[in-house]
Amino acid sequence: MAKVISSIKGVASSAKRKTKEAAEATKLKVDIKVEESNLDHCFEKLGRAVYANSRTGKNGSRVSKLIKEADAICQLIEEYKNRLAVLQKKEVCPHCGAVIKAGAPCRNCKEKIVKTPKKANPVDENQNSVKENAEATSAKKEKNE
Repeated sequence: MAKVISSIKGVASSAKRKTKEAAEATKLKVDIKVEESNLDHCFEKLGRAVYANSRTGKNGSRVSKLIKEADAICQLIEEYKNRLAVLQKKEVCPHCGAVIKAGAPCRNCKEKIVKTPKKANPVDENQNSVKENAEATSAKKEKNE
């Protein structure tokens, strides 16, 4: 009877862990999509700013601010993709950004990935601070608009 109880506890523990990992993976995928949308919006504003600058002949600081904002969003997306890859025991192709099976050639760009994913806790203590920095950047940009 003790073996049965122990087995049930093991199965329940495994199910709990897998459910937590699936929820975290889903959250990361949503975060990636949100940031990709933010990046598209930033690129649109950047294009408008470049156009406005070319029409007026000015070289405004708004363009450089938007470029920095886009870079910050790209960095956040890359971080989320790396966390998702670690969680799924996969890797991110350094050439094209596709999430692929660890050690396999990239199906997207055909490059062979040499390194293996780092063993890391998918729930990083710095996760909130990175997101808070991105949100602060977004708040500043909305204020400036």
